[in-house]
Amino acid sequence: MEWFGDIYGREGLTLREREIATIAMLTVLNRETQLRVHIEAGSNVGLTRQEMEEVIIQSVLYGGFPTAINGMNLLNSMTLPGEGK
Repeated sequence: MEWFGDIYGREGLTLREREIATIAMLTVLNRETQLRVHIEAGSNVGLTRQEMEEVIIQSVLYGGFPTAINGMNLLNSMTLPGEGK
């Protein structure tokens, strides 16, 4: 997907900032499969579990409690890179 690299390679936002935005949008849209990928990507670019929790909590205002609960449940079910099982 060439366009994917074109978007992520743009100047203006760091990869970390792009993952924050992506996690927020995917949480609000309730796209759990893609959210799983971007939670791991967020961890790989330096986002902490606590920061991702805060992004998901912030989404309550825009996507409602059900989507935020789904996002939080997904995050809590994952073992992120660097975490023990």
